[in-house]
Amino acid sequence: MSTQTVERTDRTSDVVRHVADAVRAEIARQKVKHSEVAKALGVSRPTLNSRLNAKSAFGIDELDQVAQLLGFPTLRLIESALFGERLFDPVETKESNEVLPEPDPYAQPPRARARRGGAH
Repeated sequence: MSTQTVERTDRTSDVVRHVADAVRAEIARQKVKHSEVAKALGVSRPTLNSRLNAKSAFGIDELDQVAQLLGFPTLRLIESALFGERLFDPVETKESNEVLPEPDPYAQPPRARARRGGAH
């Protein structure tokens, strides 16, 4: 019996990464332990970590189970992943074919300084 390995394209890798980022962010927001998520999915913690680090992809059934554990629709995870994808995709200008990165909406102003610890 032969095993075929399917190579991921850059686009597929990006989607897997954005989905993993969305799942990881939602788990962190709700302060759910990784062991609870792994148990709900029926996988080991190393397998969950592999999914959360985008080394392997979440299946749609796993996304459904994570969303159910967190108490919201699966579509929210997918929308969150698509939002992350839109933030990081480059934008073409109309004047030329030059590709410019989208501005980071959370970037600090160029001369912003870090606050120092302690009250003033």
